[in-house]
Amino acid sequence: MLTVQLIMQSGKQLALKLPISATVYELKIELQNLLDIQPKTLDISASDVTCADSDLLVEVAGLANNKQIKPVVSCYEGNNFVGLILFSLGGEDFADPLVDNSVSDSSIEESESSVIELFSGSSGESVQPSTIDCKRERDGQLSTLKIEAQNKAKELEICKNSAKILELDSNSKRMKIDSLSLAKNDLESKLKLMEESYSDLQWNNTRLTEDLLNRNDEITKFKSCLSDVDQKKDLLASCEKTKGQLQISLNDLRSKGRTDASDFQTVYSTYCKSTDKSSTTSTKTLSYTQLFTVLCNDEVADSGWFVIHRRNVDNYAISFDLNWSSYKNGFGSFYADYFIGLEKLHRITSSYRHELYIYLEDFSHQVWFAKYDNFQIGNEEENYRLKSIGTYTGSAGDALSSGLNAAFSTYDRDNDYEYFRNCAKDYHGGWWYKSCTNR
Repeated sequence: MLTVQLIMQSGKQLALKLPISATVYELKIELQNLLDIQPKTLDISASDVTCADSDLLVEVAGLANNKQIKPVVSCYEGNNFVGLILFSLGGEDFADPLVDNSVSDSSIEESESSVIELFSGSSGESVQPSTIDCKRERDGQLSTLKIEAQNKAKELEICKNSAKILELDSNSKRMKIDSLSLAKNDLESKLKLMEESYSDLQWNNTRLTEDLLNRNDEITKFKSCLSDVDQKKDLLASCEKTKGQLQISLNDLRSKGRTDASDFQTVYSTYCKSTDKSSTTSTKTLSYTQLFTVLCNDEVADSGWFVIHRRNVDNYAISFDLNWSSYKNGFGSFYADYFIGLEKLHRITSSYRHELYIYLEDFSHQVWFAKYDNFQIGNEEENYRLKSIGTYTGSAGDALSSGLNAAFSTYDRDNDYEYFRNCAKDYHGGWWYKSCTNR
């Protein structure tokens, strides 16, 4: 039970007993009925009244102050009521009810064993609180401490669980960080590989560009060659046409010159024959279209020989290390070193059978000779190939047979069989070389 002791200014003491679970609203109604007062400033609340609810004292104090009621003593602890509520109602001359000797004896109903005795004393005596059950107070404190300990334990458990959750979350984040670090390293490796690949691609692109430029140059040269080939084809066609016309003219000339054939052969076979044993020169017709002078020599052998080549190593009057054009047209003098020319030699040997006589004399005036009974060379299109030498006789040795069927070579027209050498250039003179060791 909740007992409210009210001490009036007249000394009258009023006691109000309510259940411990009474609400503020119920307390207000009882006070209103008891004192015939109306609450004017109170906010009626529907919450339950507990002994630990300080709002009760505040609101009752507010109600009491409106009617000049002053609470004297109030005490709450925990969930149990362990003290008293004492109100005083007075006017302007308010006297402390605790020391008012005119107060009559209070009449407080005896509470049950579970209810604390709130007041004692008679009228006119000071009102003092009675003895409080210490065991009950201690049990309440222990209960409160237990509840607080349990709450703290629960809070500690919650903190531990939170710590575990935070640790798990931290481990998870650490694993994610490690995973991201590995992924970052992997991406950096891939980026490095991509950079290397890009560098290789750039290098390959540079090479391809250079190759493309070289190919373009080659294509340009090839087009130029094709243009030259086309021009040469046109020239060849023109030459073929001219050749046909010349062939017709040649046939006409041959048909006209058959009556003079016997006279020509007679002159041709005896043009260097003479009773004079000294060297002479004679102009003879050696073809239908050309006249040229030859040097006849009757001193070395029988009469009827003409000189095609002479070289005196004593004075080296001229050099024999000459180009193709010089060997084709001839060079030197009848009275010094001399070569008749490949073109004239071809015309002579291709028109009639000729013998070749080679005369050699050393520094001690010892003489050797070599004779071939059928000497003939080809035309310029065949590079004046040594086509025939016939049968060899003599004392000098058969050195010419090693060049049989070989084309003539000069330093600027290499026709020998050597792949890495130019025999005419190495030996400083033109000849029918096959290899540089056989000449």
